[in-house]
Amino acid sequence: MKTLQPNRFKLNFGITLLCTLLIATACKSNNQDKTNTILWMFALTNSSATSTAPTISSFAPSSGSVGTSVTISGTNFSSTTTQNTVKFNGTEATVSEASSTSLTVIVPAGTSTGKISVTTTIGSVTSSEDFTVSSTSTSLVLFTKQLGNGIKSTKAQAVATDSNGNVYMAGETGSGLDGNSQAGTMDFFVVKYNSSGTSQWTKQMGVTSKTTTAEGVATDSNGNVYVAGYTTGGLDGNTLSGTYDFFVVKYDSNGSKQWTKQMGVTSKGTQGKGITIDSNGNIYIAGHTNGSLDGNTVTGSVDLFVTKYNSSGTSQWTKLLGVTSKSTLATGIATDSNGNLYIVGYTNGGLDGNTVSGTYDVFVVKYDSNGSKQWTRQMGTNSKVTDGRGIATSSDVIYITGAAQGSLDGNTTTGDYDAFVIKFNLGGSKQWTKLLGATSSSTESYGVATDSNGSIYTVGYTDGILDENKYSGSGATQAFITNKIYRD
Repeated sequence: MKTLQPNRFKLNFGITLLCTLLIATACKSNNQDKTNTILWMFALTNSSATSTAPTISSFAPSSGSVGTSVTISGTNFSSTTTQNTVKFNGTEATVSEASSTSLTVIVPAGTSTGKISVTTTIGSVTSSEDFTVSSTSTSLVLFTKQLGNGIKSTKAQAVATDSNGNVYMAGETGSGLDGNSQAGTMDFFVVKYNSSGTSQWTKQMGVTSKTTTAEGVATDSNGNVYVAGYTTGGLDGNTLSGTYDFFVVKYDSNGSKQWTKQMGVTSKGTQGKGITIDSNGNIYIAGHTNGSLDGNTVTGSVDLFVTKYNSSGTSQWTKLLGVTSKSTLATGIATDSNGNLYIVGYTNGGLDGNTVSGTYDVFVVKYDSNGSKQWTRQMGTNSKVTDGRGIATSSDVIYITGAAQGSLDGNTTTGDYDAFVIKFNLGGSKQWTKLLGATSSSTESYGVATDSNGSIYTVGYTDGILDENKYSGSGATQAFITNKIYRD
C-alpha cells in the first residue's frame, strides 16, 4: 500500500498568511519593532512544520464484516482516542485504542466498501486503497422471542451463535417444550433459531425426579453445539458423584446427541456455569465449587474455578479464586482471538484486592491461555445485589450481562430487577452500561452473544412484558431473547 504524504502547503501557507497580517498591523503602530516581528514570524512559521497531518501506511485486515477490528498504521495520529476521527467510506467508526503510529477501530454498521480516512486536530488523510466490507447489517432481522407454556417456569440462561448466523438458547424448564417430554423436576433444554428467529429444533434432557439445568452453551467451527450445566442425578447413564455434578453434552448441527460427560466431588457441589471453545479446539469450563478440585485448595466458602481441556478432552490445568469466608461464583466464560479467558460472576467479598460495594457485586477476571491471571474488575451498588451471569467477546471488546437490583453506573432501574449489559475493552476499561426492565417486574439476563454483524443478543427470563410481547401466564416466568435493546 502506498504511503500518503500530508499536504503541508495549506497548513503552512495559512499560518504564514496569518502571521503576515499580524506583522502588517504591528508595523503600522511601531516600525521600530519590525525586525523583531519578522524574526517572530520566521520562528512561528518554521515551528509549524513539526505539527503535521497524519499519514496512513497500511491497514489490516484489508477486508471484513461489520464489527471487525482493524488496525491502521501510520504517523502523527493522536494518542487520545477521541481526537482521532476515522471513517469507512464516510461512515464514522469507533476508535478503541490509539497511539501516534497506530489506531484500532471497529468497522461500523451501515458502511460499505471504500476508502478509510483519518482526521486529527492537525489535518486529514485518506487511504489509497479500499477496505472491502464483506457483509453489512442492512439485511439484519431484528426479533424477540419468548418460549414457555405460561404455567410452569421456563428460564433461558445461555446463548451462543455460529458462523452461519444461527442462534442457540439454553436453559431449564418444568414442562415439555416443543413436543419434547419432561423427564425430571426440571430439565435442561437447548433451542436452535436461524438468523430470522425461526426455530429449527428443540432438545430436552433430564433425570426422573431430579433437577438438571443448562447454564452454558457454545459452538465450534464445525457447527457442533456444547451445553454445560449441573444435575442432581445421573444424566444420560452417568453416575452422580457429589450433591450435584457438572455435565457437558455435545450435539451436532442437526441436534443429534454425540456424547454426555459428568463429573463431581464426593459429597460436594460442583456446578458448571459456562463453557467456551478457542480457535484451537481447547475447551474451557467455568463454575464454582465448595470441594477440593483437581488438587486446588478452596479459599472461601465457595470459590470460582476454571478448567482447561485440550481438544481430546485431556485436562491441562485448573485454577481457583476466592475470598476468605466469602462466596465467589463464576457464571460465564469467553475467549478472545489470542486465547485469553474472561470469567464473569458475582461475589460478596473484595475479590483480588477490590472493594465490595453491595450485597453482591459483579466481577470480571482475565486469564491468559496458560492460566496466569491478568486483571480483575468489580462493581456494584450500595446494599444491593448485582449478579453477573453471562459474557461474550467480539473483536476487541467484552460484554457482560446479568441482573441489577439497584441503579447501576448512573442508570435507573425500571423494575424490581433489571437486566444489564456492560461493555469493556480488552484492557478492562468500562465503555458503557445499559439496563432493560419492566415496571413492577423482574427481568434477569443470563446470557449474551454477538454475531458477525455486530448485533448483541441477550437472553433471560421475565415475569413482565418486554418489547410489546404478549404475556398470558399467571405469575410464571417466560424466557426471552432479544437483539433490539443493546446496540453500539
